[in-house]
Amino acid sequence: MGNLEISFSPAVHAYPSHVITVVSGNKKLVYSGDTEYFPQLAELAAGADLFLCEANYLQKDIKNGSPNHLAAYQAGKTARDAGVKRLVLTHHHPERNLKKSWAEAAEYFANLELASAGAVYFV
Repeated sequence: MGNLEISFSPAVHAYPSHVITVVSGNKKLVYSGDTEYFPQLAELAAGADLFLCEANYLQKDIKNGSPNHLAAYQAGKTARDAGVKRLVLTHHHPERNLKKSWAEAAEYFANLELASAGAVYFV
């Protein structure tokens, strides 16, 4: 694996949660962990080759005041603002429509996919 630099930054959640950044050489992976939107998230994800971002909610959930997690559109906006290369949405709520999650994020960021069990992502 070579040398890895792994750092943890506080996220915004009801329970302790962290944004995890892994850097190896000129490659960067960022995982949002459980968090609601906060402005520094884009700073932490800045320039990531791969941004794994939770997207538990849809925009309507945020408008209804649901806390502690991101909506897919917020993940897309954060990826765009951070200038990441690729976005993978994860932490899908089983009762949400994944096509809607993808569509909400795609309004802001095109190079995205939905995480799935067994998938392998290369940085």
